[in-house]
Amino acid sequence: MAKYDLILYDCDGTLYNTYEGVKANFENTLKVLGYAPMPEDFNWNICIGPLLEWSMEYALKLPKDRIDEAIAQFRSTYHDFGVNGSILYPGIRESLLKLKQNGVRIGVASSKLQDSLEKTIWKDGITGLFDVIEGCTPGTQKTKAETIETALEKSGIAREKVLMLGDTKFDAEGAALEKMDFAAALWGFGTEKEFDPYDCVFKTKTPMEVADFVIG
Repeated sequence: MAKYDLILYDCDGTLYNTYEGVKANFENTLKVLGYAPMPEDFNWNICIGPLLEWSMEYALKLPKDRIDEAIAQFRSTYHDFGVNGSILYPGIRESLLKLKQNGVRIGVASSKLQDSLEKTIWKDGITGLFDVIEGCTPGTQKTKAETIETALEKSGIAREKVLMLGDTKFDAEGAALEKMDFAAALWGFGTEKEFDPYDCVFKTKTPMEVADFVIG
């Protein structure tokens, strides 16, 4: 019998390697807004995963009065840069299929816009594997915890039977606030050390390890 009834996946850094597309879109946004490029050694990983508001203000250091403009610009070109530049991580498809074949339901809880999230998943033909796909609607900036909570409500599954899988501290924090189990995906954009303050039921280096752990 599986340990959980539902696995909630983060998108960027967990299901998909979105680095090149997201980086290009951030660079384009800065250019359109008239800002100089970030230094060559800038760590773009810190921008992938958090809310856009956080990335724009704290990672890219944009002034607060231009954050909304920057977010609007980023989202207006995300399909060209982000969706088309998203690559499904090796082993994800196989692990999702194994979970489904063993009766485990699958969902996504992401800070992406709902439309972009659905298009990203659709282009790889895996939409049908997911029971719930939860992102953000235009004009909103839900926290990770709020996104997880909405996904839980739509699934109808008790949180004690749900596992959140993500690659950054923002995913771990969201799961902690929702009082649910969390597993760290170490193949993504975060570091293993950033999970130290959080309770992780396990840390996994490959997608198939997730399926094996859950199915038992």
